[in-house]
Amino acid sequence: MHQALHSIDNMKKQYLFLGFICFIISCHADKSVHGRWIVFKSDYLPFKHISYSENLNLNSVFEFKSDSTLKVYTNVSDSINCNQKQSYTHQGNRIITTEYDMVYDYEILRNFDDTLVLRPSHVPRGMWDNIKSKAEMNSLSKNHFRIHLKKI
Repeated sequence: MHQALHSIDNMKKQYLFLGFICFIISCHADKSVHGRWIVFKSDYLPFKHISYSENLNLNSVFEFKSDSTLKVYTNVSDSINCNQKQSYTHQGNRIITTEYDMVYDYEILRNFDDTLVLRPSHVPRGMWDNIKSKAEMNSLSKNHFRIHLKKI
C-alpha cells in the first residue's frame, strides 16, 4: 500500500512537471501579430514596403488583419491605406507578405509585450536612391534595418 501511494505521488509530480514545461513553452511560443502597430523607431528613415508604400516614417502603421490581409498607412491619422491588396502569413519568426506575384518578408526579431521588431529580408529597390554614402550602402545591404513597432 505504501509503495502504491509513493508511485501515485511520483506520477503527480511528473504531471505537474510536464504541465509546468508546457506552460513555459506556451509563454515563449510565437505571439500573434494581428492588430494595428505603429512605427516608433527605425534604423533607416524613411523606409519603403513593397508596392506603393513609400516614405514610411515614424507614426506609419502596419495593420495585420485577422483575415490575413495587410494594410499599411503612411501616418496613424490616415484612413486610406497606401499599399495595394496584400495578404500575409505568420510562419514562425517570419511574416511573409504577398501582392499578386510579389513576395516580401520580414524576420521577426521581437514579438513581446506589445512590441514588434521586424527586419526586412531585403531592401526595397526604391530605397537605394536615398543612400548618401558607401558606408551607409554597405551597412544597409549587409544588416538591412530594423523597424520597431508598438501595438495600438
